[in-house]
Amino acid sequence: MKAVQGLPLALMLAWCSNCGAGDLETECEEVLSQAELAVARARSREALWTTAAGALREARRLRRERVWADCMDVAREAQRLSDLGLQQLDYPPERESLSPAPANNGGFSQ
Repeated sequence: MKAVQGLPLALMLAWCSNCGAGDLETECEEVLSQAELAVARARSREALWTTAAGALREARRLRRERVWADCMDVAREAQRLSDLGLQQLDYPPERESLSPAPANNGGFSQ
């Protein structure tokens, strides 16, 4: 058996077989599930941003295409955007200005 950096080849192959697509798929499902919950939570409080909803749709598409790493990245982005939408609820609404904006007359006085 040929050694690779001090480890026998059979041991290296056994280790690599344990970190295959099955583990990525499982991790992807967990990350996507968390994103689904975050989007649902934001939607229920009427704080869902369209970008978060779009990211979740994209993550679902990537899962169907079995592109696990990209799916996880996009699902995390959906979760992050959903969380930001919820955080935005903590800020007071913007108030309209009480005085009208000055009219722009091109720099000429009347």
